[in-house]
Amino acid sequence: VSALERQALEMAIPERERAVITDAPDSVEVSLRRLQNAHVVHLVNRAKGNRQKLDGNPGAGSTRITGIPPVARCKVSVRTSSRPRKVTIEPGGARAAWKWRNGRAEVEVPRFPIHCMVVLES
Repeated sequence: VSALERQALEMAIPERERAVITDAPDSVEVSLRRLQNAHVVHLVNRAKGNRQKLDGNPGAGSTRITGIPPVARCKVSVRTSSRPRKVTIEPGGARAAWKWRNGRAEVEVPRFPIHCMVVLES
């Protein structure tokens, strides 16, 4: 994302009003799901990796992707109406390192290969 794009986003939706803020690389797709008693932030590593066409399989799945670099530690900040009672990193259920500040849960996300979730239970 260019500096101009960041500036336009800040003008349209100031950072303090965004539901999710992250310092993850641009290759990470971020989506927020709100469930009955939780917020779930999905982080998906979309880095290019090495692509190899597979012979003899013309349909879906005919490309193998290998060598995807893992995502380094990053931070995710989620705006919630109240302090979460529990924050975990899934899969695995590891307790996350996090702080509650100004209506936001600021979560440390450990290095991950392809996908992880930050689950904030209320």
